Amino acid sequence: MGYPSEYKRTNLGPSYFKLRKNTQGSALPASTDNLVLFDNVLSGTNDFYDVSTGTWISNDGGKYIITVTLGLKSMVVADRMTIKLFYSGYQREQVDFNCCTGQMIGNCSFEVVADGAEYQIYIWHNSAADRLTTTGHDATLSITRVSD
Repeated sequence: MGYPSEYKRTNLGPSYFKLRKNTQGSALPASTDNLVLFDNVLSGTNDFYDVSTGTWISNDGGKYIITVTLGLKSMVVADRMTIKLFYSGYQREQVDFNCCTGQMIGNCSFEVVADGAEYQIYIWHNSAADRLTTTGHDATLSITRVSD
């Protein structure tokens, strides 16, 4: 499993979101509203071939919604995406997208409390050995404050 090495940080008021560039991904635009975790990921033949990860911390005590939206740019032979949310190192949520069944786009949301703990969002691109026709994927992340 290859983890990204390039970081980009975006200020979100009292919070920060630290973004790691996917090793197979393109350049990452800096935006406080819509962070592209990876874009135009090329095909690979190993499970967990592509990994994008972000870390978010805030201690203002508010409630936030973390939303990940996943879209595919083309049909694939066999393709799976997994989105996982970790809280202080422990896995809290997991959402799986199976593109073979026609689930070509989707989103998932996690409600979190900004108590100073670290939230980590991982997007795994689980590549099957016969996955040869992919031209790219989009995954975007938004963090929205919903209450104090």
